[in-house]
Amino acid sequence: NRKELTGPELSPGASVGPRKRVSMARGSSRPENFGVTKPRSYAYPTEPEIHNTCNLLEVLDQHHPCKSAEERFLQSSALDKLNKIVQDWVKELTPRGIKEVNAIFFAFGSYFLQVDEFADPIDTICIGPSFVDHEHGFFKIFHDKMCQMNEVTRLKSVRNTNVPFMEFKLDGVPIKIVYASLPYSVIPFNFDLHQANVLSMDDVSRNSFDACRVTNEIYRLVPCNKVRLLFHTSISLFILPEC
Repeated sequence: NRKELTGPELSPGASVGPRKRVSMARGSSRPENFGVTKPRSYAYPTEPEIHNTCNLLEVLDQHHPCKSAEERFLQSSALDKLNKIVQDWVKELTPRGIKEVNAIFFAFGSYFLQVDEFADPIDTICIGPSFVDHEHGFFKIFHDKMCQMNEVTRLKSVRNTNVPFMEFKLDGVPIKIVYASLPYSVIPFNFDLHQANVLSMDDVSRNSFDACRVTNEIYRLVPCNKVRLLFHTSISLFILPEC
């Protein structure tokens, strides 16, 4: 099944509730510290600092990633099609005697966080049963299946990395897919990505899961989409060009 990252807090557009007031440490006029480091200053911003912040926000607003309704539709349609391809592929590899076989497929990364552009590859993961491995099942059988499809172009496999993946365009939509194998012959219907026992997984599957969990953590810590956009745009404009 194609599903969103597990947890009600992960539904894009869901209400995040009212903001909490900054709590004050008992017996002190200073706000309580959060995290492991103290603020550099407790002083309120000056008028010039507020003015500069407003100017910066105006600049960032002009550089936010933007997709048209048609581009969003193309991405969603491509993901639905890829989900069907993945389900058919797993069923083709299912040994006799195993019923109700399935795989879990979903997108994560910048697409899920809603900070992507159409030209950015959509990060996706397929979570499959134990009898579908990386080397033969994913990089051989699945790769060959994709090669035979006319709507798939620019297909390439990248194996020599901590998280091996395949990248391609499906109906013109760039997609990157990783694979994780679980120690089950049938994926539990109520499988929770964030409570999975990573100790029983191989290293490649464990690394693939970590990428999804990072997305979950970012969404949990920064539930406001506008703030995520500001953060993403700041990195794109001021940090990545220096790397």
